[in-house]
Amino acid sequence: MLEDTSTLGSASSQTHVPLSYAQERFWVLDQLYGKSQRYYLSRAFRMKGSLHELALNQSFQTIVNRHEILRTTFPSVNGSPRQVVSPIRALSIPVVELPHNGEATREVEGIHMLVKEEARPLDLVHGPLWRVTLVRFDPQDHLLILVMHHIISDGWSMEILFDELSKLYSEYCQDRKPSFPALSFQYSDFTRWQREYLNGQVGGKELAYWQKTLEDVPPLLPLPTDYPRGPMESFHGGQVLCLLPERLNSKITLVKQRTGSSFFMVLLATLQLFLFRYTGSSDILVGAPTAGRNRPEHEPLIG
Repeated sequence: MLEDTSTLGSASSQTHVPLSYAQERFWVLDQLYGKSQRYYLSRAFRMKGSLHELALNQSFQTIVNRHEILRTTFPSVNGSPRQVVSPIRALSIPVVELPHNGEATREVEGIHMLVKEEARPLDLVHGPLWRVTLVRFDPQDHLLILVMHHIISDGWSMEILFDELSKLYSEYCQDRKPSFPALSFQYSDFTRWQREYLNGQVGGKELAYWQKTLEDVPPLLPLPTDYPRGPMESFHGGQVLCLLPERLNSKITLVKQRTGSSFFMVLLATLQLFLFRYTGSSDILVGAPTAGRNRPEHEPLIG
């Protein structure tokens, strides 16, 4: 994990800020299920060639300094969760030495380390809510592992973080001072904006719309499974990966062109037709992960 070694400065704000609505969902889930890796985001990157460790540390330090959300924890204040930004502190990336021979062995060890880091809990109250670990196979071969709690990050945030990391690392490797300006807008500012925007008539209209739209949707989809549904969610799901034959792919392309749809929309419609065939239900809810920003001042934010 990132180790705090000395105070470099103070946070721009120590004010207790309420959570965004998305953060509230993850906070509630944390209260229900405890510290669970099902709401962690993780990435692992193989790095071949000479590694400038000081430049890597400096790059992450700059990112943490820029983005208050990476220094944020979520204690309860009078029974309600709040965002609290910690002071800026010096960071040190831990290095794990795994000097094994053979590419196959290194691949296995790398996967093992990723699983191990994903399993280590992240504490919403005490933090930190992200960590980075550097695995060294030899001086010319490293694996960088990043784990973040979803309450402070999303897919868009990951792109921001690694884009900044790449640019900063390049600058620090050449002993140049990066020209990254301080952010004028932080995630806590977004939270305040969101609360003000949705606490008025806009939020009331949107809530009323979705309550009306979903009021008759059955709580469960009656799929004919080969075993009974358990009383509690286990989250022990899985993934099935497959390659579409070229002929089928061509047919899907024709359908999306004729209907003005995307590839995703055609496949989603196909899935819903499949579920309708086996359930007879015409109201089928399918969740799809998304990431994006709809205001320019929100685009460069991690959170």
